[in-house]
Amino acid sequence: DITDQYDMVVANIISPVLKALKEDIKAACRVGGKIVLSGILAEEINEVAEASFEDGIALQKVDDRIHGEWCSLTFVRIG
Repeated sequence: DITDQYDMVVANIISPVLKALKEDIKAACRVGGKIVLSGILAEEINEVAEASFEDGIALQKVDDRIHGEWCSLTFVRIG
C-alpha cells in the first residue's frame, strides 16, 4: 500500500507480475516521472506495453531496450 508518488519507479519483475501490478506501479509515479519496467522476455514486450495503457493513467513510451532474450520499457507518466 504505497501512498506516496516518486520521480522514478523501477520494477524488475516477470511480465505476469508487472501486468498484475500495473495500476499500483503507475499510481506510485508522479506526473512527469519515469517508469522503467524490466524482467520482460523479448517475446512479451508488445503484450506488456499494451497492458500498460489499459487504465486511466496516461503514459508515453519513451524507450525500449532488448538485450538477448530480455527487454525493458521506459515510460513517462503524462496524466
